[in-house]
Amino acid sequence: MPHTYAYYTGSYGMMNEHQLLSAECTDYAKVELNAAEGKRIFYSSELSNVALERCIKAREAVELVGSLIDTYGYYGTGETLIFADP
Repeated sequence: MPHTYAYYTGSYGMMNEHQLLSAECTDYAKVELNAAEGKRIFYSSELSNVALERCIKAREAVELVGSLIDTYGYYGTGETLIFADP
């Protein structure tokens, strides 16, 4: 992608220049604490930042995050990412 969007972050991405919002809720649903080479490489804070860099709409962000998890895996304490747009 030749262009990425500006965004505000505080560990987790919060909002980008297109008013795409991201929030996080820790729910401890599935605990996989450690990253592993070639699998489980993304943590939820990184996923929120990538989504805000690459997406304009909430649906795009959900689809991108899902695709990244399917391809590269996820590790963490069961966070839920929420996306919203105007």
